[in-house]
Formats: sequence, structure tokens, C-alpha cells
Amino acid sequence: MGEVQITLIIGAVMLISYIWAKIPYGMTAVFSCLALEMTGVLSAKEAWEGFGDSTVFLFASIFILGAGLLKTSFIAGLQKVIYRFGNSEGTLRWFCMGVAAVLAMLTSATAAGATMLPMLSVLCRNGKYKKSRLLKPVIDAGCMGFAIMPFGMGAAFMEQGNSYLKALDSSVRLSTFDSAVARLPVLIITILFMGFVGYRLLPDREAGCEETEKEIKTADTELLPRQNKWGIGIFFGSILAMIISALVGIPSHYAPMAGALLMVMSGVLKGKEAFHAIDLNTVCIFAGSLGFAAALTKTGIAGWIANKLIEAANYNVNEYAMVALFLLVPFIMTQFMGNIPVINLTMPIAATVAVTTGMNPTSIMIATIAGATLSVATPMAAGVQALIMSPGGYRFGDYVKNGMPTAVIFIVSYILWAPLAFPLY
Repeated sequence: MGEVQITLIIGAVMLISYIWAKIPYGMTAVFSCLALEMTGVLSAKEAWEGFGDSTVFLFASIFILGAGLLKTSFIAGLQKVIYRFGNSEGTLRWFCMGVAAVLAMLTSATAAGATMLPMLSVLCRNGKYKKSRLLKPVIDAGCMGFAIMPFGMGAAFMEQGNSYLKALDSSVRLSTFDSAVARLPVLIITILFMGFVGYRLLPDREAGCEETEKEIKTADTELLPRQNKWGIGIFFGSILAMIISALVGIPSHYAPMAGALLMVMSGVLKGKEAFHAIDLNTVCIFAGSLGFAAALTKTGIAGWIANKLIEAANYNVNEYAMVALFLLVPFIMTQFMGNIPVINLTMPIAATVAVTTGMNPTSIMIATIAGATLSVATPMAAGVQALIMSPGGYRFGDYVKNGMPTAVIFIVSYILWAPLAFPLY
């Protein structure tokens, strides 16, 4: 049996385990890495290097920062502000979807989701709202908002696309706000769907009080006034530093790791509280998914998909079909791989097809970014989706049931809008 077949079998078993939901998701992800190593598909280094990925430390740091913030008076003050606009679950959902989308445009979906999670969790607990009906719409808005504006990774993706076009001797270039023009109206339409209809497809269940208390442990003793101010300042200072880091190209995990350390040094959190705040299940799901993604790349499965995309593009001349192709393939791939590797695989193909056929490349090149960031249909689609799995009490089927209709709205909207904004011919 070859490495490709072994990888596909391990992936199928992992998927069944996620759907079955009898084994902790993090344990499933860890054992998938072990299986890939034991079968020789990946070396030990390749199988486990995801656990040393900087995003793992970003997650851990954000959990600690969130735990520190939730020992302060900030959440109570925020709740009062939100209540001025309406004391309802719907108001909170709309408000937080908008905030998450904007944060993701400035930083990343991971940073936006990790910032929103602790605040949402306490607001839900205090307002007696169901986290299962709030967390996923907010996180989905952040995922879809990522890299829309020309900041941080948004600017990097545009430059990356232009480098492909230059290498192909094309005179066409992606403009600074092309991604915003193509994707922002689609994001707005999809958020409207999630706010009016999509959230109804989520389970109406409690995540469990014990999980809430594990995730967010409020103070057993009240903070001193100066510690309260330090906690708020450290949290938002770290978030601001993350935003600045994204704009100037500094690794995004530096600021939250420093902030997490300051939370303990300032006395806002005790050392045990800081370690207790880290959700190891979330860390294992994310790190394990990186191992499986590495197997998809090493065995050539990802490359095979890319080649099939080229073949399919050669048979399509209808501009709507072409946009759909370069949107759907990255969307499917990103449910099991990270969005950046998917973009790296599919964007150069889109550029090549466009240049060789004489098409305007804007719609289909941005479609690869839009599809790759439509990480809404599985918990493996993005680290931040794994981040909310335990707090929201979600099962694998909940992601599919809610994520697929959301994805359909996004995909149809993009296919109809992008060719109008940037005609291919």
C-alpha cells in the first residue's frame, strides 16, 4: 500500500472519529499524527512539528490574556455599553460579528477570534445567552473578513499575486483595493444571512458550566485597583501590538506571549491560573491538523488536486464557471488544510490560466483567496474554528450543518458579483 492510500485511509478514519464524537477531538488529531509517523508517511519531525508552530503559542498566550481580562471589570463595562443598544442575544451577535470582521481585516482570523472569545463567553454567561448560537457566527465573520483590506496579509496576498503576474510577463496588476471591492459586498451579504437565518441552524444547547469555568476562571479574590487597570491595559496593549505587528511584518505571536507573561508578573493571574486557562484540546486539534496537511502536501495529494484544477480550467470558457472553479476548489481544500498553503497552490494556477487565455486575472485570483479563507465547514478548516469547539459545545456535524449554507450564500454571491466588478473578458 502506497503513502497516498495510507494518508487517505488515515484521513477517512480521522473524519469518522470527528463525526462519531466519542473520542476527544484533540486525541483524534494526536493519534492521526502518530499513525502518519508509524506508517512512514511522515518523519517524526514532520509529524509533530505542528506542536512547535508559532500559532500554538499564540493560542496559549491568547487563552492566558483572556483569562486575565476576565478577572477585571472590563466585561461588566462592555456589557453595559451593549445593553444601551438593546439587551438581546441578537444585538450581541450583530455587534460582535462586525467587530470580529474588522479585527480580522486588521490582524488575522485567529487573532480576531481569540480576542472575541473571552469577552463573548462572559457576556453570554452574564446575559444567560447560549454560546452555541453566538460563537460560530462571530468566528465565521472573522474568517471571511481575513485579508480583505490592504493591511498585513491582505497586502501580502496582493503583492504575491502581482509577483506571479510579473513572472508570466503580464502587464496586468492587482490594485490595492481590488480584494476589498470583490469581497466586501459578499461578506456583508453573508453576515446578513448569518444574522437573520444562519444562527438558527446552530444547536440550542449549553456547553456546560464546568467547561465555562475551566475556560474562564474569574477571580476567587478581587483584584487590587492597580491590578485591574494593569489587566485591561496588558490585554488591549497586546492586541494593539498584534495589529501593529501585522502591518509592519513582525511575527504575530510576539506580542501576546509578552502580554501573557506580564499578566502573571503583574499579579493579575497566578501561575496555576495561567496554565489552567490553556485549552489543550484546542491546541491538539490545531497542531494535529498541521501534521495531516503536511501529509497531503508530501504525498502529492494536494498537487494532484492542483493539476486537476488546471485540467478543468482548460475546458471552461464561461466566466461564471471559471470563477466558480477557482472559488470552489480552494474552499474544499481549506476545510482540511491551512488557508495560506491553499492560496500558494491555487493562486499561481489562476494567474497562469488567466494570462495564457487572455482573461482579466483579478476575479479568479482573488477567488482563490476568498475560497481559501472561507474556513467555516469543519473544525479543521482554521485554528480559530477549533478554538471555539469546546466553549461552544459544538460537534463535527454542527460545523457542516451551519457552515455549508453559509458557504453557499458566500459562493453564490461572489460568483454573481466578482465578474461584474472585474469582467474576465
